Amino acid sequence: MPEQSLYQNQEQRQEQIIAPQQIQSLEYLMAQTAELQAKIDKELEENPLLEEVENSSDKPEDKITSQDENEINDSAQDEDISPDSPSDERTDSDIFENKLPFQSDSGDFPEDYNDNDSFESEIEQAGISFVSSPTSVKSNTPDYDEHRQFIMDSITSKPSLQEQLLEQLHFLNIPEEQMKIAELIVGSIDEKGFLRSHPADLATKEQVDISTIESLIKFLQEHLDPPGLCARDIKECFLLQLKAKGMEKSKIAYLVKHHLEDIAKNKKPAVAKKMKISLEELEDLIAELRKLDPAPANQLSTSISTQIIPDVFIEKKGNIFISQTNKEWSPKLRISQKYLKMLDDPLTPPETKSWIREKVNRAKNVIRSLSQRESTIKRIADLIIDEQFEFFEKGYEYLKPLTMQKIADKLGLHETTISRAISGKYMQTPRGLFEFKFFFSTGYKSESGEEMSSKSVMEKIREMIDNEDPRKPLSDQDISEKLKAQGLNVARRTVAKYREELGIQSSHLRRQHT
Repeated sequence: MPEQSLYQNQEQRQEQIIAPQQIQSLEYLMAQTAELQAKIDKELEENPLLEEVENSSDKPEDKITSQDENEINDSAQDEDISPDSPSDERTDSDIFENKLPFQSDSGDFPEDYNDNDSFESEIEQAGISFVSSPTSVKSNTPDYDEHRQFIMDSITSKPSLQEQLLEQLHFLNIPEEQMKIAELIVGSIDEKGFLRSHPADLATKEQVDISTIESLIKFLQEHLDPPGLCARDIKECFLLQLKAKGMEKSKIAYLVKHHLEDIAKNKKPAVAKKMKISLEELEDLIAELRKLDPAPANQLSTSISTQIIPDVFIEKKGNIFISQTNKEWSPKLRISQKYLKMLDDPLTPPETKSWIREKVNRAKNVIRSLSQRESTIKRIADLIIDEQFEFFEKGYEYLKPLTMQKIADKLGLHETTISRAISGKYMQTPRGLFEFKFFFSTGYKSESGEEMSSKSVMEKIREMIDNEDPRKPLSDQDISEKLKAQGLNVARRTVAKYREELGIQSSHLRRQHT
């Protein structure tokens, strides 16, 4: 057996290490608007040298100007606070450009600086769309100042679903010894309002008889509001809502209890025959069924408002479209002059000066990161306007193929930087509210040489289906052939993929029976 020994050796190698300033810049770039506000609030709380300019007007004295930067640099020179330290250069050049994107060549700031689940999907595939709370807002508001104020007023913190259910629970007449079990049941209700834990598992956890769990579940189903909460599947959810309306013995209840699966598979003639009713009467029952809520918890407020905060506003002025970043959610910051003067004061203790130097550099990095974020997002928005001008002018059919690499090449940035910059960001346009990612897609070239994005092709598919004969719906192959007749070579499998992305069911599920 060879003899083993421990030894040391030296070797030289190169490693790329991300500096803290780079990490901060990336975090600010990736942050969504509401998250960014939380980061800024935290910095303002932890760094007394960082101040927010309360007056948000565009007066020169309220802007973060090159004069502020020069004053910081002048105060820092005697204290070895170098604004062009290697770490700062690495932060700016490695992530964005060799020059700060918010500075001109002269160094000044420009003017514009600133299993049940699968069954639920079958129900949806059957074309039964139910009433539920909206999850996003699409607006075409001409008055952008009023619209932005509405957005600010809409973003409020509200109790979570579990907090609201627990609040209801404590108003019910539940024996004290069973309250803990009831809280456990409520804690097992998901965001749609369904009970996801099996009663046997809950009984095992609390070491009680399963009949106790079943009894409490039934009690909660009858007393929690809105009706349908604490159901174990979609069928029970609907039956609870019908019972609350006094319709537990109606034909709709019978339909839900015995034929909901067949309705999901569009077997309407067979259901009508079994129930001994006409197709017209069955359609009326299905129309009433659509008024039930498959996700009753949506009627309760959630912890975070679903209102989306745009990062950029697009407005048409004359024959051009102008972009403007959301100033309300990007406050102007500056460094406290009071603390900078303390650096020049010979009476200031050395340890205090050291603390000020640290806070100055941290404040500069925050201001720089915010400026880089705003500049990068605006420049991307401006290029999207240039590339997708016809979409803004004429509509969906004119959306062109666009890749992040193309934008990255034009800005001199890396593709991953573009991806980080647009992640979770939204743009309010005259045509509605869109995620930045909406404008990026692959595409097709027609026989005439015209480029068309995949989203434009999807809109063509939607239009074809909207105009089809409901008694003889178009198959995926039919749609593929129609697209080829228009000069677009789109395979049947691709049509099926786009149709599913649009949330449109297959032809046999779309067929209407007469």
